[in-house]
Amino acid sequence: MIATYIGEIQENLSAFKDYEVETYDLDCNTLPLTLDEFNKKSAFITEIATNYTKPAVYWFEITSESDTKEIYDFVAQQTNSDRKYPAYKKTFNNDESNILYVGKVKNNLAGRMRMHLGFERTGQGLQICHWPHKTGLILKLHVIYLPENLEMLANVFELKLASALNPILGKHK
Repeated sequence: MIATYIGEIQENLSAFKDYEVETYDLDCNTLPLTLDEFNKKSAFITEIATNYTKPAVYWFEITSESDTKEIYDFVAQQTNSDRKYPAYKKTFNNDESNILYVGKVKNNLAGRMRMHLGFERTGQGLQICHWPHKTGLILKLHVIYLPENLEMLANVFELKLASALNPILGKHK
């Protein structure tokens, strides 16, 4: 039984060797404070929602000249906020990184992006539209959709990716 299960995983992984990275540009200067306003200006959430059932790993890359220490400090100071900001390392030690955050979903990437953009309060996320210093911040979201039968490996892919990219925010153990 176990050998069959491992064989299925190996088969699924071998079929996954030709993955694609989809990218989306996010100009944080144009982020409104409501999802309705955002949806009127951008097809971003609608595009991502077409892959509703697929697991994915993703990362936000900072493509503008931005003070990453300022971003880290802001999130670290949000301990009493009514919004749930992401976990962060105890000390800021990666001035060289332009990777803001690495994450994964088992499905519904659009819902996760609504949290990261700050349009929902139900879970932990970046809450970008509520950052006072979002002016000038331009991000690129990179997404790798996994086959649905590899959902259980999303955590592994996230950990490996975070280890390689060394994001400014988020804890990955």
